[in-house]
Amino acid sequence: MYENYFIDGKRFSLEGYEPLEQIYKDEHPHMIIMKSAQCGASEYCIGFSFYFPLHYSENVFYGMPAKDQIKDYVQGRVDPRIDESVRLQELIVSTDNTDLKRVGMNFIYFRGSQNRKQIKSVDAGCLILDEFDEMIQNHISIMEKRLGDSLYKIRKKISVPSHLEYGIHREWLGSDQHEYHLQCPTCKQWQIPAWDKNIWPAPTRERSAKTPDKVMLICCHCKTELDRKKPGKWIAMNPEAEKRGYRISKLIMPKTDLRELWIEYRDTINLQDFYNGNLGLPFAAEGGKLDDQILNACRRSEEEDKEFKKIERLDNCTMGVDIGNKINVRVSKKIKGKKEAVYIGTMKEFEDLDRLMNKYDVRRCVVDGLPETREATKFAERFPGRVFLAYYQLNDPHKTFEFKKKEKGTKAMKVLINRVRAMDETANRFIERLNRIPRDANLIPEYYDQLKAPQKVKVVNKSSGNEEHKYVENNKPDHYFHAEVYDDVADQKIQGNVEFL
Repeated sequence: MYENYFIDGKRFSLEGYEPLEQIYKDEHPHMIIMKSAQCGASEYCIGFSFYFPLHYSENVFYGMPAKDQIKDYVQGRVDPRIDESVRLQELIVSTDNTDLKRVGMNFIYFRGSQNRKQIKSVDAGCLILDEFDEMIQNHISIMEKRLGDSLYKIRKKISVPSHLEYGIHREWLGSDQHEYHLQCPTCKQWQIPAWDKNIWPAPTRERSAKTPDKVMLICCHCKTELDRKKPGKWIAMNPEAEKRGYRISKLIMPKTDLRELWIEYRDTINLQDFYNGNLGLPFAAEGGKLDDQILNACRRSEEEDKEFKKIERLDNCTMGVDIGNKINVRVSKKIKGKKEAVYIGTMKEFEDLDRLMNKYDVRRCVVDGLPETREATKFAERFPGRVFLAYYQLNDPHKTFEFKKKEKGTKAMKVLINRVRAMDETANRFIERLNRIPRDANLIPEYYDQLKAPQKVKVVNKSSGNEEHKYVENNKPDHYFHAEVYDDVADQKIQGNVEFL
């Protein structure tokens, strides 16, 4: 397949990239490659895009995140492979066209993920999606439909990962999850090389730490050095899955300088880039995501639920409301220092919230001021002094929220909220079991999923160069989480520890 393929004047070789040999030979029709940067996977895709039209007599759809990237990619990576091979020059026509290459009687179409019209204009038998995580995720299904009339329907999805359960990682979780294993020469244990278990000296984030003369990959059982030049083996960790998946880490490559990686880990200000680009792993900041274990620990026990239902009057409550396709609501009552959920559910209309306000004698309600500004404002004006419109517009790093007396031009009052601080505090209340939920909360449609959607990540501010945190939801609904945030803000207001500004 690559006998007529040259790179910088040299015939193609996997020297230094030997673990990729199985991937290059794998003929599975649906392949997911979650990779580190600069590991040979994109080169594999370019070569396969030449091979497929000649041997399968169908077109290739080569997808990239944006049209602007295609020119640089084709001129910098694709055209040089054609120019260096006499055989490819004979087979490929119109190499001066960056969007289209004719290979034999078929074509390679290079398309950006942002243009729906261009995507729909192509039919193909092979779909290659390079840098999957950077693509417009809502358009991927449109690209997959380009294979509708194909006999083969070959899919190859390749990307450096970004966040947990997003993009290529979500695809990887649904694959058979091949991981590369190395065998210890002493204790004979097979193991997946891991940054926190197999690197010696142990990696550190202390900037003052002395740079070691040598960094090794060692057995996590007996500490013997592992030889990356000796063949390992790919093992499927989820063998029942239909999709084929591979994770490529720089740790498995014989050519990787481990000492350079050790220094990069110590000195980097962007830990996410290190995990994504070097280890082929998604990254989440510590404590940056709720999970089933945390949420289950907040559920009332059967006995507690029975006692709670015996309370004759659930009044003087707080309420948080977030707007999505539905109106997501949490109503709470403070009991013995813990915020007990009285009602969790959805409403269709803002008028339905009036009933909850009256039924539970809600003293403070914080409601999403966007996107239904008009209806939210009307609701707030029906309950002056009790309902506040919420906006994530507070930039003061030392404050979580500021209550304002009046929304401009209306009788409605508002509260400005620091998004990251407020979401941190809500997540911590669940972790500390201060936000209590019903025994059957796990059965409330979408509740658990939406609480688990936000994920805290580290990013580098492009203006200042400083590392900072933000929350991402990875294209998943998270309205119940924000209803919880607003209810927490309402509770703090009702405790009397907040002044009007």
